[in-house]
Amino acid sequence: LEQLESYYGMKQHSYNIILAPFIHCGGFGPSVILEDGSRDIYSVIGPCSVINNIPTFLYDKKGIEDIIFHEFSHSFVNPLTDQNSKKVNECKKLFRPISSEMADMQYGEWEICLNEHLIRTFTTRMLAFNHGDNVSKDQEEVEIKMGFVYLPLLLEQYKMYENNRFTYKTYKDFYLYLLGYLKELSTYPSIPTYF
Repeated sequence: LEQLESYYGMKQHSYNIILAPFIHCGGFGPSVILEDGSRDIYSVIGPCSVINNIPTFLYDKKGIEDIIFHEFSHSFVNPLTDQNSKKVNECKKLFRPISSEMADMQYGEWEICLNEHLIRTFTTRMLAFNHGDNVSKDQEEVEIKMGFVYLPLLLEQYKMYENNRFTYKTYKDFYLYLLGYLKELSTYPSIPTYF
């Protein structure tokens, strides 16, 4: 949690992990907004196997870190996308080249696709910090093959954020910069999609 809060430069009211045996393999990350504006956030995790008719949550250290970071990150990233919907839509052109791949994964809207790109970039950076550059690079390749083609470009921007925390005190500050970067990227005649 310290790593999560330090990277985003924000704290949440509470952090809750829920093992949910009747949902899909993977998870989702809802939150509840409290009166003071803080959030109770959740990492709801589904089983990826069944042993002796019992849903089983078998994750190695890397896997459990990744899914917890991913699902908790939705409560940091998604509200920023919601708050900046006009600016988010200014770079919607980036969705066109990858829309079918995203729709196949149930990410059929630009806002959802953007959130997934940003969160997967964050989790890839966490892999680099916690497990080394080789593990991070392997995950980057997996994400690109799945269709998250802007990840290499975003990784460079995230590294810049990490090295400029005096300028970008929080991820919220950096998020506005990112939207400007993506808007500029969307004006290029040929969008780099790595396909």
